[in-house]
Amino acid sequence: MHGYVPVRYCPAEEIAVKAALANHGGPITRIAILSTALPCSIPWPLGSPSCYMDPAQVAFVTFVESNQVAALRLTLLHTGAIAAKVIEFKVPPAGWSIDTAR
Repeated sequence: MHGYVPVRYCPAEEIAVKAALANHGGPITRIAILSTALPCSIPWPLGSPSCYMDPAQVAFVTFVESNQVAALRLTLLHTGAIAAKVIEFKVPPAGWSIDTAR
């Protein structure tokens, strides 16, 4: 059974995010971890999706000299470990900012 990662930002979350991104994008500029709801389970839906809101612990990651952003879902495993899975790795829509991500 999987659970939600606690709301606080901890080193285990950062380690899980960095491990999941080991072969993506190059040096990391910033990691933002937050509890949010993903419409249709995707971080940047087009238009106004008419689907469920999926509560999730999500990490958004920016990279040096890149306009691509990684979005990852964090999950607390039954062992107590935290797993991170990349759900999107792309240039986000115009107007999106890691500073205003929620």
